[in-house]
Amino acid sequence: QTQKISWKGKPITIGGVDYVYKRINEYLLNIYDKDSFTAALKNPSVEPLLVGTLEINEGKRVFKPV
Repeated sequence: QTQKISWKGKPITIGGVDYVYKRINEYLLNIYDKDSFTAALKNPSVEPLLVGTLEINEGKRVFKPV
C-alpha cells in the first residue's frame, strides 16, 4: 500500500550534506535523504529513506544515524 507524503519536509544541512527533516517533537527531528524525499513527492510508491535522528538537548544537537 502506497501513500502520498502528507507532511512538509524542511531542509537541513548536517556535516556538509543536505537532508530533509520532519519535526517529531520539540527535541527530536527525523532526518531523511533529500533525493529519496524528492522522489517520494513525485511518486507515491517511493518511500523517503530515514537516515537518522537529530536530538536537541539543552542547546546541543546530536545526530544519530540509523
